[in-house]
Amino acid sequence: MNERNRTRKTAAVSEPAPKKSDASPPRVSSRVAAAVCAILAVATLAAFWGVRSCGFLDFDDDDFVAGNPHVISGLSTENLKWAFTEKNLGFYFPVTMISHMIDSQLYGKGARGHHFTSLLLHLAAALLLFAALSRMTGSAWKSGFVAGLFALHPLHVESVAWVSERKDILCALFWFLCMLAYARYAEKPSVKRYLPVFFAFLAGLLSKAMIVTLPFTLLLLDYWPLGRWPSQEKGADQGRVRSDDKYPARLKTLILEKVPLFALIPVFVFTTVSAQKEAGAVTSLQAVSLAQRTLNAVVSYGTYLQKMVFPSGLAVYYPIRPGGAPVAAALVSGILLAAATAAAFYFGRRRRYLVTGWLWYLGTLVPVIGLVQVGSQAMADRYTYVPLVGVFIVVAWLAGEAAERTPAAGTAVAAASAMALVVLAVLSHLQVRYWKDSVTLFGRAASVTSDNWLAHNNLAIVLHKLGRTDEAMPHFAEAIRISPREPESHYSYAVALADSGRDDEAIGSFEKALECSPGYTDAMNRLGRLLLSKNRFAEAARYLEESVRVNPDIFESRNDLGNALSGAGRRDEAVMQYREALRINPLSHETLNNLGLALAEEGRTAEAVELFREAVRIKPDFYDARNNLGAAYGREGKMDEAAREFREALRARPGSAEAMNNLGIALARSGKVGEAAGYFREALRVSPGFADARVNLETAEKLLEAEKK
Repeated sequence: MNERNRTRKTAAVSEPAPKKSDASPPRVSSRVAAAVCAILAVATLAAFWGVRSCGFLDFDDDDFVAGNPHVISGLSTENLKWAFTEKNLGFYFPVTMISHMIDSQLYGKGARGHHFTSLLLHLAAALLLFAALSRMTGSAWKSGFVAGLFALHPLHVESVAWVSERKDILCALFWFLCMLAYARYAEKPSVKRYLPVFFAFLAGLLSKAMIVTLPFTLLLLDYWPLGRWPSQEKGADQGRVRSDDKYPARLKTLILEKVPLFALIPVFVFTTVSAQKEAGAVTSLQAVSLAQRTLNAVVSYGTYLQKMVFPSGLAVYYPIRPGGAPVAAALVSGILLAAATAAAFYFGRRRRYLVTGWLWYLGTLVPVIGLVQVGSQAMADRYTYVPLVGVFIVVAWLAGEAAERTPAAGTAVAAASAMALVVLAVLSHLQVRYWKDSVTLFGRAASVTSDNWLAHNNLAIVLHKLGRTDEAMPHFAEAIRISPREPESHYSYAVALADSGRDDEAIGSFEKALECSPGYTDAMNRLGRLLLSKNRFAEAARYLEESVRVNPDIFESRNDLGNALSGAGRRDEAVMQYREALRINPLSHETLNNLGLALAEEGRTAEAVELFREAVRIKPDFYDARNNLGAAYGREGKMDEAAREFREALRARPGSAEAMNNLGIALARSGKVGEAAGYFREALRVSPGFADARVNLETAEKLLEAEKK
């Protein structure tokens, strides 16, 4: 009896065992998983196969890959060190750069291999997304539908077809790999299972810093589908959080286990922001106010959803409207977003996936929504690469619920889902064609957007490079009309004018670019070089001096400034600039030659000779240095050495009348007058108006006649 009483007493004070909310979902069978993966692979490859025929674009690709010597030279210790220690044009993504180095090592310098790798990585990311969701939820077909939407949506063509956006794909790849590792960790938490989560997140940060929101996303996945947040006794499917005193401790545990991930975020945020500032990519509040950014962010959230449903009018660049997004559009978008958020939380009490999916979308867009404005675009298709997964989850699970109501509903939902994926695949296949080359890409952007100065400007630049300058000029004019205060438009137009020989107009356009942006070093350098070519040395020096003041470590600016100062008679200052240029680039044979000339003109012949020697050591067929070295030897009375260098100069430039004349002088001073006369005659044959050669020939002939007498 006592034993019975003790048992009853224990039963009376014990709490009923709560219904487990974190039970593992049923496993997806390997046959079903294999079938889904096969369908995903075939559909993705079919939709995106055309990227293999796309080339490099005149939009970042040259800087990041095609014209980057560290990338095109492939894998090496030096290049790996560079990838991890340098910020490349405002970005720090060593894993991304290494992936391109591997492509260059495997495929050479062409774009085809880079595109093929991007396609395979995109497919791998879709398969990892499927694997992670199916492991977390136990639902193969819903997870497969989410992965299919991710893999086939036209908004994602930009990330796959643009070589420079490899960072998007790698970021997503490691994001979904981290999710898969986290699903395994959540089933049985341990340090051993946590390490893959940590290193996948780190690899993602080294690919693209946008992954900083992943730890917050893992907290959402704890809520649903992992069910690791405490719930009321109604069960995890109800989505109601417990209100007892165990809740704060449990949530604290979920946050604490992610502290190693959160600890990495400030480091990479600081690195990325500082890199962007150094590259001048962060737009100031004076240029785009906080109010304008907020309006644009609200409109962008709504526009991305609109383009998700109706993916038309996609462009590589969407310009910020003058004055920011319309207030009315922002108001409508804001109301819809607020309503969607309220609905997600209200209905999410029984459908937790609504909360997870919607907050995934809102949260993962924060780094790129424009509150910190990087660049001049209002939005970008590539920014949706990971964020839309949240909305795809909502769509897939709502469709799944509808399909479970009746067999007929299931058939209808399955057919509609399959048709949606087919339509998206076809649209992506068509969208890929617009990325085949720069003319097609920017022409498309100019046609589907309004007042797109960058599309017109870049299209004009590409047309000019292709020799189609007459076609380019109207687009330059349109870019300037749309954005008359945009310095790049004036600069690009000025370059085209200069290349076309319209120097006076080019000078005016360069000056206009500098009026719009006084610190525009590219414009200063090109204008200085143009003035230098017209022997307007003092004016050239003024612009080049300002360029050096703004950016002291540009080699070309230092060298050109030395030339301008030398031409203006300011040789001491020229020597200093040449020495600074050589500090930046010690192997510049041209600067070694220029410094040698400046020293020779000051009578410092011995120093000049050493510089000319170094120049020809670096570039043995360097005509100017060979000719100048011969002249320096001549001034020192070393005629045999002088003749040797002039002969080398003639080998470098066989038809040079100047070198023939100089060689004739050296031979004549060595007593070889007859041979010298032959070179003077040849110089005159090549250049009949060469007065010095004519005088020298007459002198040589007189000497020869005197010898005969």
